[in-house]
Amino acid sequence: MTHSYGLLTDEASDVTVVEQVIIFANDSDNALKSIKDTVENLTIAWKFFEYSPPRTALFIHVQQELLQLQITKKNQNKLSNNICKACRTRWLSIAASVESVLQHHLAMVNTYRALKDEQLLALGLLIPFHSSKMLGLLYILHAVLPIMCNLSRVFQTSALNYSLLQPAINHAETQLNDLDNPVETLVVDLAAGGKYAQAELMVTETEGRNTSGGMFQKYTNALIENIDDRFAGNLEILEAFHVFDPTAVPGTTESSDIKEYGEVEIEKIGCHFYQNDETLSQKLKDEWHNLLAMKALLPKEVKKWEVSQTPVGWMLTKICVSISSQRSPS
Repeated sequence: MTHSYGLLTDEASDVTVVEQVIIFANDSDNALKSIKDTVENLTIAWKFFEYSPPRTALFIHVQQELLQLQITKKNQNKLSNNICKACRTRWLSIAASVESVLQHHLAMVNTYRALKDEQLLALGLLIPFHSSKMLGLLYILHAVLPIMCNLSRVFQTSALNYSLLQPAINHAETQLNDLDNPVETLVVDLAAGGKYAQAELMVTETEGRNTSGGMFQKYTNALIENIDDRFAGNLEILEAFHVFDPTAVPGTTESSDIKEYGEVEIEKIGCHFYQNDETLSQKLKDEWHNLLAMKALLPKEVKKWEVSQTPVGWMLTKICVSISSQRSPS
């Protein structure tokens, strides 16, 4: 009997590769635009150092003065190279960028200030970075990004488990809803004796609660709406793909348990992709039980997660290879 594996993959293949969750919702609201502008400024800020060894050297010198460190010329050159490499990581990763700016905020601001009369870009960076608004936005991102990064990891190929998608999404949305306003922490950190007291900036409690606080609430709400919109009507189909995990197939091909395994999920997949074609839907159901026999072929290293390929990925790869061999001219 010839297996029509194409029914399982031709239109469904894109479903098996879930893109990384996009953090920022498209919105014309000025508050959310400020978040996007902040991310753009972070990118420019790190490229400012990455593409200029003299700027990086000045940044190191400023750090030395702030931390009262003594660094030899040899180590300074080595440190400069390391910082340039680190800058590349910072602007490629929003989370790493936010973390690093909060850690080195005063040194960055002082470096921009030292160069503002000579370089227009330094002045352009000094104005937004030396402001309580920018710090407030960075605090918001610092609170939100770990949650979004964790959710994003759930969709990475090496960790993708279709049956855990809904719980992961629910957990992320609960965490976003439960976050305290991080700008209130900034009010304390900017006060005398606080982490950023040397920045000589100030956010009143009223500003923290009303202005930045409103932005924080609006942003978290937009994130939750964005997540819901992206998976509306699709999550049930994605979860149905967990039946392609050979390790979850019960018993053997001869056992009674296997006869009904996956029928509900395959029915959902068939209805979704072949809703107007009863013939294809029926062929999909018929060929499903042929795929169950592939459980015995699963390599031990894949079954034990000793390699990067997941059991689901292995199964879908086998299906795709089978399709290619059937379609190749003899």
